[in-house]
Amino acid sequence: MLDDAMRKHSNLGTGGAPIWLYGLLLFFAYDDIFRMCMNPLLFYPIMLVLSCTGLMYSMGLGPMMIPVVRQSANVGLRAAGIPF
Repeated sequence: MLDDAMRKHSNLGTGGAPIWLYGLLLFFAYDDIFRMCMNPLLFYPIMLVLSCTGLMYSMGLGPMMIPVVRQSANVGLRAAGIPF
C-alpha cells in the first residue's frame, strides 16, 4: 500500500493544466487582458514592434526576419532551461 500511495503521489505534479482551462480563462478574462494591453506603457511598445514588423515585411525582409527570430528564441529558451 505504501508503494501504491507513493506512486500516486509522484504522479500529481506530472500533468499540466488542461487546454480547456486556458480557453475558459481566456473567455472570462478577455476584457481584463484588453484593458491591460490598452495601458500606454504596453500599447505603444506593442504598436512599435508590430509596425516595424509590418514595414519589414512590406520591404521584402520578412523571409530574412524569421530565421533570426527563431534563433534568438532558441537561445533564450536554452538560457532559461526550457526544453524545446
